[in-house]
Amino acid sequence: MRQFYGIGVAVALGEIPLERIAESDICANYSLYSSVASTSSGVELQNCEIIVLGNSPQSASDYDVSGGSEHQGPPGGGPVAAIASTHSPANTLELR
Repeated sequence: MRQFYGIGVAVALGEIPLERIAESDICANYSLYSSVASTSSGVELQNCEIIVLGNSPQSASDYDVSGGSEHQGPPGGGPVAAIASTHSPANTLELR
């Protein structure tokens, strides 16, 4: 199920053309993925919970939404990439 969701996000965001996907690719072709989707197959499957996070120039918040992948460099590279993508000085960031 998780790969269906990830591929769906990738298609919706234009990361993968729909025509490139065959039924036989599901759970078999791991070159098809979304670089921004995070999916799981837990209790949310019973209730179809979807959370979308984003940033807006109009936001008055002191916080940014960011993400990274563990495929970005050395172990721990994902969080480092996520922090760097906020464009905030590292000494001003508060991790929670």
